[in-house]
Amino acid sequence: METLNIDVARAGLLVSSATFLNIFITLPMGFAVAKIGLRTAGLLCIVLLLAGAGIGSFFNNYNGIIISQSVSGLGNVLIAVSGPVFINLLFVKKGFSLAMGIFTSGLTTAQFITFSLLPRITGVGKISPAWRLSFGLAIAAFLFWLFFISRSLIVNLTGGQKASYVIDGEQDKSTGFYIKKVLKNISTWQLAVGLFFFMLSAIGVLSYLPSYLVAERGIELGRASLICSFNAVVGFFCAIFAGFLAEKLKTHKWIYLMAVVIMAGLRVFQPLVPSGFLLVLITVIQGIPAAGPGMMFSAVTSVISHPKEKSIGVSIVMTGFLCGTAVSPLLFGLLVRSFGYTTGFFMMIPIAFLGLIGMFTAKGVK
Repeated sequence: METLNIDVARAGLLVSSATFLNIFITLPMGFAVAKIGLRTAGLLCIVLLLAGAGIGSFFNNYNGIIISQSVSGLGNVLIAVSGPVFINLLFVKKGFSLAMGIFTSGLTTAQFITFSLLPRITGVGKISPAWRLSFGLAIAAFLFWLFFISRSLIVNLTGGQKASYVIDGEQDKSTGFYIKKVLKNISTWQLAVGLFFFMLSAIGVLSYLPSYLVAERGIELGRASLICSFNAVVGFFCAIFAGFLAEKLKTHKWIYLMAVVIMAGLRVFQPLVPSGFLLVLITVIQGIPAAGPGMMFSAVTSVISHPKEKSIGVSIVMTGFLCGTAVSPLLFGLLVRSFGYTTGFFMMIPIAFLGLIGMFTAKGVK
């Protein structure tokens, strides 16, 4: 904020700009992936990340970073939509749930790396190194995708099982048929609604935990941030472990239920436990619910059968994910200002259980 000479309100807009834009472009991106194919979508994703990082590197002002965030956001949506479809191609018979757990754990890994590394390479008047790091990582990803993710490799790995539908894109005019079919699939929309409520209960609490520890528990800001950063470490392992369990137990529904129940329970204990070890423990294990989104995205393959439909179905569920992510900090912040932290935590409990919509109402989810 000091570097850009902006107030808290404009800083909030800066943080949320890409998220709100992504809400509106996720569904069209699902249509685009179905049309252009996975390999092209992957390359386009990385090009957008390169462009976003490049803009941020050279234009270190408020408007430049808004544009950078928006362009990078387009790339993030493409990979979020393409990833589960690509993984489902590679793991048709077994291993899909575990692979999805690893895929979704990338979000918490990136969060931990960001909070740990960026403060060491940036500072007041020095934010370009963050974008240059992103640019370098995107270059590496581009080269890997270009030279190693070939059509022949994917066909060999998948045994050619309907791979052409999603690798190269459809060459006929059938995409419109699949779009209409998925949009009429009530189960997909139910999963999106469930994930919206799940994220509505999750993200706001996680966003405000450092402020809560400082304002209500008297913990120094640096230590509070360090404690909260370990949410990501816990979330990383829990996302992978949930995928492993889903693979072994052949279920997504009941593992997702455990994530919801644990999240609701943590909302109860967070304001009630005494300061000290128990408070640190409860704060750190707030990362356990990170197991939930991976289960919901995995469930998309249970309600959609045709490979070409899956990118569209994932984009619908991703829209629910992003809507919950965007609204949650606003809602929890309003609750805290109106009623205080304790009541805010408690009021997120019924919202967490609304997250069971979809998993327990959609047909075909195991």
